[in-house]
Amino acid sequence: MAAVVLSGRAAGKDARPTCYNRSMIRLLAMALLLTLPLGAQTRKPAPPAKPAPQETPKPPEPTPVERAEKALDNKDYQGAIDILTPYVAATADDTAAWFDLAFAATALGDKSKAEEAYNKALALDPKLFPAQLNLAVLLTGLNRQSDALPHLAAAVELKPDHARATALYATALAATGDRAQARGYFDKSLALDANAPFTLIGSGRLAIEEKDFALAERHLAHAVELSPADPGARLELARVYELSNQPDRAITRSEERRVGKECRSR
Repeated sequence: MAAVVLSGRAAGKDARPTCYNRSMIRLLAMALLLTLPLGAQTRKPAPPAKPAPQETPKPPEPTPVERAEKALDNKDYQGAIDILTPYVAATADDTAAWFDLAFAATALGDKSKAEEAYNKALALDPKLFPAQLNLAVLLTGLNRQSDALPHLAAAVELKPDHARATALYATALAATGDRAQARGYFDKSLALDANAPFTLIGSGRLAIEEKDFALAERHLAHAVELSPADPGARLELARVYELSNQPDRAITRSEERRVGKECRSR
């Protein structure tokens, strides 16, 4: 018997709809899949976004004055001068820069440059106590006590309880012949610090000029007690013994020359 092949028509209407339905289902499933986000397709949560790395801000560059002060801390005085000299030439109104320049110049023995720089600092800030005092010490060391006096007066006015400044002012007053004022400031300084050898020696020297040998001996003996290695105090005390008719306590001439040599070598 010959095989019978059914045509589509002969097979009936159910065969085509079945194949069509399956194809449409596949197409709809694929379309639905494509419309879902990736997370929904894979069913895995998206990883959190990493924050962008932030750059660490660079510290600000140190100013010329900060660099110079670091050099001063390291006792590199020439380095400080090399930094500050061009800086003050371009920025003339920086008080701290002028003060540091003066300090470095003093350390290197350039007293002319130091004096100029201290005056520049004080022109900008007359109430800068360290500049007033340092300039006065510089001028006193140059035997310019008269020039030092106004700076010492300003320093004492700014800090009336500063024993050292008060003693320096008294010393300058005595050197310029104003003994009465000098005595008052020596007494004030000793009231602030009774154990300062510098003040005791200055007061003792003034007492010798005043011919108050008892006071001179008391202050100078105390200075020797506090600072036995100071040849100046020993020499002045020997003068007191000689002038007050105590030859047995005075030092010999040879010893006086030796002590004087010690004083000059300091």
